Amino acid sequence: MTGRSRRDKSESGLLRFYRHWLRWYPSEFRGNYGAGMEQMFSERLIDVRKRSGRLGVAAFLARESWSVAVSALSQRALNTAQDARHTLRTLSRNPGFAVVAVATLALGIGANTAIFSAVNGVLLKPLPYEDAGTLIRVWEVAPQGWGMGFSPPDFVSVRQETTLLEDLAAFHPESFTLTGGEHPERVPAMKVTAGFFELLGLSLPRGRTFVAEEDLAGAEPVVIISHGVWQRRYGGDPNVIGETVTLDGVPRTIIGVAPAGLEFGTGRIDVWAPWGFDQRDMTLRGRHWLRVVGRLSPGVKFETATEELEAISSRLAAAYPQTNAGWGVMTTTLLAETVFGVRTPLLVLLGAVGFVLLIACANVANLLLARADTRSREMGVRAALGASRARLVWQMLTENMVLAVIGGVAGLILAYGALQLLLNLAGDRLPRAADVSIDVAVLLFTSAVTLAAGLLVGIVPAIKGSRRDTISVIKDGGHRLAAGNRGQRIRNALVIVEVALSLVLVVGAGLLVNSFWRLTRVDAGFSGDNVLTAAVSLPEARYETQSEWAAFFFDLVERLQRLPEVEAAAATHMLPLMGSHTTTVGLPERDDEQVEVERRHITPDYFRVMEIPLLAGRSLQATDDENAPDVTVVNEELARRVAPHESAVGKYIAWEGRTDSHTLEIVGIVGNVRSHGPSQDVHPTMYLQNAQLYPAQTMSLVIRTNGSPLDQVQTLRQEMRRLDSDLPPYQITTMDRLIDESVSSERFTVFMLTTFAALALLLGAVGIYGVMSCTVSQRFHELGVRVAMGADSSDVWRIVMQRGMLLTFSGLTLGIVGALAVTRVLSGMLFEVSATDPMTFLGVTAFIMVVALAACALPAKRATTVDPIRVLHDH
Repeated sequence: MTGRSRRDKSESGLLRFYRHWLRWYPSEFRGNYGAGMEQMFSERLIDVRKRSGRLGVAAFLARESWSVAVSALSQRALNTAQDARHTLRTLSRNPGFAVVAVATLALGIGANTAIFSAVNGVLLKPLPYEDAGTLIRVWEVAPQGWGMGFSPPDFVSVRQETTLLEDLAAFHPESFTLTGGEHPERVPAMKVTAGFFELLGLSLPRGRTFVAEEDLAGAEPVVIISHGVWQRRYGGDPNVIGETVTLDGVPRTIIGVAPAGLEFGTGRIDVWAPWGFDQRDMTLRGRHWLRVVGRLSPGVKFETATEELEAISSRLAAAYPQTNAGWGVMTTTLLAETVFGVRTPLLVLLGAVGFVLLIACANVANLLLARADTRSREMGVRAALGASRARLVWQMLTENMVLAVIGGVAGLILAYGALQLLLNLAGDRLPRAADVSIDVAVLLFTSAVTLAAGLLVGIVPAIKGSRRDTISVIKDGGHRLAAGNRGQRIRNALVIVEVALSLVLVVGAGLLVNSFWRLTRVDAGFSGDNVLTAAVSLPEARYETQSEWAAFFFDLVERLQRLPEVEAAAATHMLPLMGSHTTTVGLPERDDEQVEVERRHITPDYFRVMEIPLLAGRSLQATDDENAPDVTVVNEELARRVAPHESAVGKYIAWEGRTDSHTLEIVGIVGNVRSHGPSQDVHPTMYLQNAQLYPAQTMSLVIRTNGSPLDQVQTLRQEMRRLDSDLPPYQITTMDRLIDESVSSERFTVFMLTTFAALALLLGAVGIYGVMSCTVSQRFHELGVRVAMGADSSDVWRIVMQRGMLLTFSGLTLGIVGALAVTRVLSGMLFEVSATDPMTFLGVTAFIMVVALAACALPAKRATTVDPIRVLHDH
């Protein structure tokens, strides 16, 4: 091959490349200017090759490619802007279509944005600590498989032996009575070990953190106050360090101010205090109450650290078999522990709003398909004037994207209001609620959803609308719709998908509603009607002995009993629905079989106040004091364990108390109480007279009143001030409210999913109505011919209804299959209801059929009014 031929071949290849590169331009631009640009490129290429050689050609090619790309993108942007302006003018001439399409998209996009904001803030954002992904929570696991806190000696042992964790710290939520102001105030607090703030990677804006010496009893009492307390009580005084604050009667020196907004696990915390372990605490390997957080060392995997902790636990079990035999450890990430219980419901809601968006997109796509049919003449004229099919597709897709963008902006506005409603409904049950907001990540998500929605609703109508037989469309003058069977099949398919997705959502909502209905009708074992509750905690600085604790609560209950508005009053160290303290008892008459039981300290009349039925024997009495034989009242479940085939009254159980062993005679049996909530199983429970064994320092009052319980709050405060003016009652509420809050998480999920299901059903009904209306319009000629040939209105009604119900049945069939697969995700959220509950499926299917019948009835009614003479004349 000669040099000239090689040069000609090279120039030909570069020209082909340039011609291909010109495809960046719109087709109309290429048709008008492409040939001239190719000629100019060829001439300049020859000139550059002569003057500059290969390097010059390469630089020339790069410049030309860049110039074409920039110019082409500018041209396309100009065309797109023109299309967008044309779209806005078109929509202004058809406001009804624009409002319906935008509102439909706004509902779908807004719902997705609101729920994703919650998912992002709660599940996706890292915790507000340094390198939060390496923080873990650690529990000790009892032989029965229950996750428990650490005992102080076990915590110290693990902390000393671990090599794969940077550090461990213990914490526990508390509350203190803060005095020194106008009124005493009960403030939320957290007890922590030294190194807690350092482990989280937090530095204090003022002062210092705790040191190891302050973990031990006898150290100078110190405290770190929150930023809120610093502002509220000290006005942000920069010299607050060294000031004294009195907590539970003990003066404590302020050594630091916590960072603003710092929360940990339990929400707002006003004061942070060191543990102050005494010598006895460090010997109690059998008492597990410390909550523990740790941080992985750099490069250490979660699984590897867990294996080391399990090995340490095994060594402790071998070294201390009496207290540690059978015990293990359990770990999880701090984030997973923080959001435990809300992860599944939030993901279910996110999936639900995804379905709503798909239904909304299908609805708008149906509207656009119908609109594309009505614009057949316009598209035919544009094609006849030289517009390529790609140009027509781009124009229609741009129009649809403009609709989606407007819907996205409207949806974002809706999302702001919906998010506030969501947070108000969730209340305190939603962890990390302060992190939930519409931030940059949410805006990016909304943008992506809007783009996806625009493509979903626009691509099929755009492609279909561009398929035009130019000559026949112009010849028809637009009087015939060009949709044909293909367009109708697409719309039918979209309606089938809408019905199927609606059924999946409504079935899911129906299952949760059924479950919630059953949950609210569970007998909790007690009555909360007209019962006021309030907690009282005695400071050790002024109430040093257990006898003083017992005497105080006895006197307080006696005072309340004498009030005319009070029917009965009592106290318990742990309210129902608020958890429990567990312990192990032995059954001497059953070969010392061990049973894990709940332990509740109460004052006499507790069963009468809570209306817990006495089934056998007697209740606990004031005479069951520290000088009387040790006795207990047990619930039915524990009585059954003690004596399966006879009465347990008069039987004995053995209990290793806090310091001594006790043999307790069972003197009564009461009904079972679901102390952990209506969905939780009943646990064996023993009730102890507070004044007899280990009186509680903190107790909750239960006061049954003649009228509204909240009317007695002021009276309660007055009685408290008469006994001790520095003791404020706190956590004041009604028992009914506690019962209501025990199912608030389930209520929130049910409400949200039901709302989305109702929205999906409404959109599905609108979709059926729209398709049937379009079908009737397209078949007016056929229906007119049928009427002219003798068909009556009932025949026409039947034809339209059969068509609509056929689509509905197809969607229901597909939806039932989908629901059987999808609703299994809800199985862990259901109470006494199967995820495939046939009654729910049948009920929802029947309900959707009724809705579909109503949606088909209006177009069918319109079809019966067809005038055959006018229809035949028009066609």
